[in-house]
Amino acid sequence: ITITGDKVGVGELIGVAGQSNAGAFFTTGVETVSDLVRGYGNNFTGWQALSGGGPSSLGNALVTAYNCPIGFIDDHADGTAIISWMGAGLPTHMNAVGGKLGGILWLQGEADWNGASNYASYLTGLNTALGNFRTSLGQATLPIVIGALSSYTAGSGSDTTTYDQIKRAQYDHANATANTYIVDQIDAGHVDGLHLS
Repeated sequence: ITITGDKVGVGELIGVAGQSNAGAFFTTGVETVSDLVRGYGNNFTGWQALSGGGPSSLGNALVTAYNCPIGFIDDHADGTAIISWMGAGLPTHMNAVGGKLGGILWLQGEADWNGASNYASYLTGLNTALGNFRTSLGQATLPIVIGALSSYTAGSGSDTTTYDQIKRAQYDHANATANTYIVDQIDAGHVDGLHLS
């Protein structure tokens, strides 16, 4: 076997999927990130060092907990409603790294809160999309963490009724689905009423 490059690591791969807040996970804030944390996928050329707040807080914690390198796979797509994620198969970059992950972080729902879905349609879409990830990976018990919609800011969504429906669907999916967890971002700040700061 011939290996070229500066570093070779054996560790955990974490998929990050959803819409623009999933992309912002990699870029918001400038923080010190462990040298053992790398990013791959959208907006990266190969494996790259990271500096955003998401990789800093979550990546550094995972390095400490598991004492191994952590690779985040960026497969977000700005502005996508849940219906865009309901097709079978893995996103491109998750598939490119071998299609086996330690978990997925899901940050999505803002496009649906803006009127594309209601409670029933979003819950159906979430069941389908996240179920397809597990099926495509062949990992029925893959941990998935949903970042619930952050606080509602007037003017950033269609109305509070739709917001409440989407957020309730996220909670209900997590509560009813094994190995699915939810993290609430209700106190997270915004840079523009929609995107996390």
